[in-house]
Amino acid sequence: MLEIFLLGRFCVKSEGVGLPETVWKRRKVKNLLKLLALHPNHQLHKEQIIEILWPKLDRAVASSNLYRHLYELRRLLEPDLAQPSASRFITTKMDIVRLESGPDVWIDTQAFEELLEQARLAKSLQSCLEQAVHLYQGDLLLEDLYEEWSFNYRETLKSSFVRALGELAKFYRADHNYDAAIACYKQVLQHNNLSEHTHRELMLTYALTGQRQQALQQYQLCFDTLALELEVEPEPETISLHRKILAQEILARLPLTPVAIEQFDRLWRPTYNAALGATEKQRSQLTTLLTDIYDTKAASKTLEPKAVNEVINVLFQRFDKVIEIFLMAE
Repeated sequence: MLEIFLLGRFCVKSEGVGLPETVWKRRKVKNLLKLLALHPNHQLHKEQIIEILWPKLDRAVASSNLYRHLYELRRLLEPDLAQPSASRFITTKMDIVRLESGPDVWIDTQAFEELLEQARLAKSLQSCLEQAVHLYQGDLLLEDLYEEWSFNYRETLKSSFVRALGELAKFYRADHNYDAAIACYKQVLQHNNLSEHTHRELMLTYALTGQRQQALQQYQLCFDTLALELEVEPEPETISLHRKILAQEILARLPLTPVAIEQFDRLWRPTYNAALGATEKQRSQLTTLLTDIYDTKAASKTLEPKAVNEVINVLFQRFDKVIEIFLMAE
């Protein structure tokens, strides 16, 4: 079994054992394997390889270099190989050099892209995204940041990773797993601190957990970053969210203990009955509020005892404010 790791630090494992760095006596032998692993279908015409690795050499000399490097690569991957044609991994046919795929070869970038494709097809969506994000141990081939041939591959994979983080954050937030959602959004901003959409989603997630101060600080960070880097102000949607957070209009959706839920139950039912005389629109708004509150039941987690009263008080304040508006005479 041959395993090739390209995300983050380059590593090759044969039968589960990593090849030591000292075996790579020629840098371009290593680069030859990287190129084959990255390229679609894991194959390249010999002229393509020569153009990338030896662009300035005479074609005859470059061809000789290529075959010498192929010989060395095969020996590294299969020390007991009797002859080149017997290689399980590196083959040549009609000037096409190929890294054989199949059950004996695993490449992390290929596995990463396959998981994202499964997620796109809505097959175990969240699970696939989690596995893909776990596979992404760093940007592609960190030791080759200045190699032109690696740039486009790196940027494409990074963009896919950032999108996966954003999608995964949505799942976590919907499941009330706010800490995981916040961690995902922070990772996105590490890769692209100019993503105003991500700043906004992080602000909202903080607000939904009752972390109002952090939400306001995130807005300020967004404001300062956009001003410094782009000399622009936040979008109207971001400004609107900031105002709602300032006005405490975002309902915190903290998970409640069974005791807290029981206490809250004593309030909402009679109040809802009292609101039956309100307009249809007001009843709809009230129902939405109650649904938000009861979403916490599905993700009920144990809070520290000292936090329970605080959560209840916050919910009571929000609830009473809305009910007061609902019951006002039109």
